[in-house]
Amino acid sequence: MENPTQSKSDTDSKPLHYSSAQKLIDEEISRLSEEIKALSSRRNELSPIFRLPPEVICKIFEYVQDALAQEPDPNEEEQTGYSNPHRWIKVTHVCRRWMETALSDPSLWSDVVINTHHGRRWDRESFLRAKDSRLSVRVTGIASTDLTEISENTLIPMCLDQLQRITHLSLQGMDDAILTKLLLDAPSSSPMLTSLNLLSWSLGEPAILPSTVFTDCARLRSVSIDGCAIDWGSPIFRVVNLVGLRLANILDPYQPSLADVLLLVENNSLLEELELRFAISNSLDTNFPSHEIHLPRLTSLFIAATAAQTAKLISRVVYPDHVRMYIACSSTDTNEANFSTLASIFSPRFPEKSIRDLKIEKFDNRLEIEASSKALNNTQEPEYIQPFRSLDMTYTLHNVDVPSFTLRACRMMANMFENLESLWIDDWTLVSLALWFEIFGSLKKLETIRLGSSSMIHLLCAMDAPSGHQNVALPFLPSLHSLEVNGIIFDGRNSPLGLMEKTFAKRQEQSVPIRKLTLDRCAAVSDEDIEILELDWNRLSISLSGMGRCGRRNTVDLESFHNLPHITEGTISKLAPCVFCR
Repeated sequence: MENPTQSKSDTDSKPLHYSSAQKLIDEEISRLSEEIKALSSRRNELSPIFRLPPEVICKIFEYVQDALAQEPDPNEEEQTGYSNPHRWIKVTHVCRRWMETALSDPSLWSDVVINTHHGRRWDRESFLRAKDSRLSVRVTGIASTDLTEISENTLIPMCLDQLQRITHLSLQGMDDAILTKLLLDAPSSSPMLTSLNLLSWSLGEPAILPSTVFTDCARLRSVSIDGCAIDWGSPIFRVVNLVGLRLANILDPYQPSLADVLLLVENNSLLEELELRFAISNSLDTNFPSHEIHLPRLTSLFIAATAAQTAKLISRVVYPDHVRMYIACSSTDTNEANFSTLASIFSPRFPEKSIRDLKIEKFDNRLEIEASSKALNNTQEPEYIQPFRSLDMTYTLHNVDVPSFTLRACRMMANMFENLESLWIDDWTLVSLALWFEIFGSLKKLETIRLGSSSMIHLLCAMDAPSGHQNVALPFLPSLHSLEVNGIIFDGRNSPLGLMEKTFAKRQEQSVPIRKLTLDRCAAVSDEDIEILELDWNRLSISLSGMGRCGRRNTVDLESFHNLPHITEGTISKLAPCVFCR
């Protein structure tokens, strides 16, 4: 509504006057804002952090890079299958000076990560920002056999064209033919290369990677080749400064001989990590070295090969006492000399090198022996930490002569059992009463035993009447407190129920009670057996389901298991899937 005291002419001229005044005010606001911004910048420049020179700020960025590299972004991993190496740039957004400092240092952008299935614009941007600095290039193909998919990613050849300034190169998950094509087009010289990782994936016959690449690689310190076929005359295998060597899953026609591998190892005496996984030829060596090869800095040794190959390598390589070692080998003959050499990685003279965990298991005509210097990893112990130094051996025998070899193997390792804490022997090995006394009878630290039914019967007999025990004044296996029984049948005259009750009562009298009993895949447990096996500890409710002899499913609720009152602080666990009969 118009103001009746205001003339029409005044009303018409007001909007023009107001617009001009508003413009003047806006200009003043803009000017003052610029002054405030300038004053804020001057104020920030007076803070201590602004006194840091650019090289110090860049060093801080490097520390942030390293910290974030050890903690990959889980969201990024889930979305793309590989992490973002440039999450650190968030810190450059703190201020304009920090961003300008980061952009002015090419070395901060030298980590180039390329995934053929997930193109990201900052991969290329990182490469461009790196300018002429040294590069670290990682290309992941994720089992890609599509050459078009690789060739359309122009960033890959752009990076490989700069092979002369690449320090770390990783080409993973690509078909051999694709990998060969990429390397053939790359420059031959690689004078700055210190780390090389080649992981091949091929459905057909592998192509031999060209020996013309990676010449002049004297600075090479770490080599990992998995699934690739490489000419053993390649310059890669003529270097002398390696600290890490990994050869894995090399197909038989292209595998080097053990003599070739040992010659490479001997020429690189500074090796700290050595891994040979299904990479050594079975051919007979004519130039096998007869002298010892010393690796004084070795910290980790992993071998997966035949027992004969592994034994030969172990017999020639001299390594420090603190080395972490894992051996996985197989054999078709019962060569005791090879097994004795393999078992020699353990030592009774050093507690940390003695066997703490032993598992002997048979599958048809295959025997598997696992020995470790680590204590048993109990899944009920979430705080369990793997020791830094450990020895692990897995020996697989494909032979029908399993029982006799098991006995010979145990005798060969017997002097290393002083610190044995966990023992697992399945039923097919048929551990006899005499063997218990001969090999395991004097063990003072054995805490946990898992056995099959027949072996468990012999153990119960040994605990009940240890007539062969060397020192009858001491209890048989004084530290034993946990038993796991597999496949026992609680039925008929051969039921071990009475012997279990008698044995556990005797151990209670000797103040060495069995505190935990585990029944696994046991059968024919009747209601009467359950009543006998009632324990007088706190109420224990266990739901069990199985198929009885009458063909109906039964659920048994146990308040407790009595008449083994000598299991004072334990539990009976893993009862399902036991078979219970009414």
